[in-house]
Amino acid sequence: MLQGDALKFLKSGVFFVLLILLDQLTKRLANNTYLNFNFAFSFKLPVWLIFSIYLFVLLVMINYCRKNYHKFSIVSWLAWTLIFAGAASNVFERAILGSVRDFIYVHLGNLTGIYNLADSYIILGIVILICHGLTTNNGDLK
Repeated sequence: MLQGDALKFLKSGVFFVLLILLDQLTKRLANNTYLNFNFAFSFKLPVWLIFSIYLFVLLVMINYCRKNYHKFSIVSWLAWTLIFAGAASNVFERAILGSVRDFIYVHLGNLTGIYNLADSYIILGIVILICHGLTTNNGDLK
């Protein structure tokens, strides 16, 4: 029977896959999708630079998590899984389709944009990490 870290990795892995499937399903079922060929926040960057940034950020995140996962709380496991699932879904989609499909139109005063579920995962994961870090004694993102 799986215990400890192995069980956490298995649960996170299943959750990771389910999140990606849900993101891809919602994009497939959405009526009005916008093909986003730009980087985050609609920055126009060459494709090679977009993937270079993705690679750098993913390597930094993987390295951080590899060094610290044994100290993660369940909240941190959840947050990091959300972030990695959102990133993986969008990066793989960009690699396969050449763009990311956005379909959630947001208008909050002057803040407008078009997003997808994977973007929401990333934002939610970051917010969870920040709030959790602010409410723990050490203030770290674990």
